[in-house]
Amino acid sequence: MHRIVVTTSLKYLRDKDFLKDKIEFEPVHSESIAPDADLKADYEAIIHLIQQLPHRARQVFNLYIIDGYDHNEIAKMLEISAATSRSQLTRARSWLKKELLKEKKTELCS
Repeated sequence: MHRIVVTTSLKYLRDKDFLKDKIEFEPVHSESIAPDADLKADYEAIIHLIQQLPHRARQVFNLYIIDGYDHNEIAKMLEISAATSRSQLTRARSWLKKELLKEKKTELCS
């Protein structure tokens, strides 16, 4: 059922060209554990960085990391090759890592 919903949604959005919009995520917290302010700030910074990824890299990153699809499934959904999916994920991870390190250096210097 999950696969049908995701595939149908992607097809609809691809047809309507809505995939350029940014996806908003709400943090999920356990009620038994109070969220730490630093942890929440880090979470929000990561979500903000993910939203800044280039369109295709963000799509592949979300489908692979968040939704758990493999590269062959992503390739079929997005009508790209599996190699393109892998390279987009690598680029997204590298860019996110570089940006997170920049933010950490900025925090340490402040």
